[in-house]
Amino acid sequence: LDKKVFSPALNQSVKATVTLAARSTLTVEVRDAEGNLVKTLLNASTKSAGKYTYSWNGKNGSKPVADGIYTIIATTSAGGYFEEEVEVDSTKPTIENPTYDPETNTLSATSDAEKMTVKLSGAASKTVTLTKAEDTDLFSGNAGLTKDGKYTATFEATDAAGNKSTAKIGRASCRERV
Repeated sequence: LDKKVFSPALNQSVKATVTLAARSTLTVEVRDAEGNLVKTLLNASTKSAGKYTYSWNGKNGSKPVADGIYTIIATTSAGGYFEEEVEVDSTKPTIENPTYDPETNTLSATSDAEKMTVKLSGAASKTVTLTKAEDTDLFSGNAGLTKDGKYTATFEATDAAGNKSTAKIGRASCRERV
């Protein structure tokens, strides 16, 4: 598969590549965690030896599937079998307790995201990438503010599928630093 996690909400899809060593009848299906058929990407079609790529957009017909783990399975009439799991994730990450501590010049927030940045605007503008503490959901980083004034901080969290959410805190104050 070309990715392990994707978001149909962002019009993403996953691609499965199957290589046949000889002419064979090929079936490619998507199944949910219980083994139920969700989508048939190719149904018992005879193919020559070669490489074939099939896409799934995370939908069953026109409806997006629920978030979860799905298995893409390819079978051939020659007894070939391939399966690989992919995660569908259309849920935006959370951002809780976004804060700026003027005493330590630190930005922090709690999130289930993979990465977080903070765009600061006001007396000066910049973007800060926060670091996620190991084995926790706490992100933090030095704001690097040196110019006295009021700031707006927009926290942006991004998960593994690319889903994003934002939270804004306004009127963060910074005292000039030496």
